[in-house]
Amino acid sequence: MKRHLFSRLLSAAGLLCGLPLGLPAGAEPLQFALIAKRVDHPFFIQAGEGCAEAAQAQSDTCLLLGAAGLEHFRLQNQALEQALRAIA
Repeated sequence: MKRHLFSRLLSAAGLLCGLPLGLPAGAEPLQFALIAKRVDHPFFIQAGEGCAEAAQAQSDTCLLLGAAGLEHFRLQNQALEQALRAIA
């Protein structure tokens, strides 16, 4: 289980690290979001930390969004809708 989790986190970090090293002139930092089934689940906590670390290395940000406790796709959708309203 740990090996599978590590390979997923490594893949996500590699994907983020593949972004250009510098921002073009006048470009804003990027903001990523992970919409988790549960933000209090160890898998999503580690994924969020890995995403935040990789994003910070590129002067970007990564947020872990979702609900704690009960996992349900409607709660994930609600978190996504709230995030989209916040940037609109």
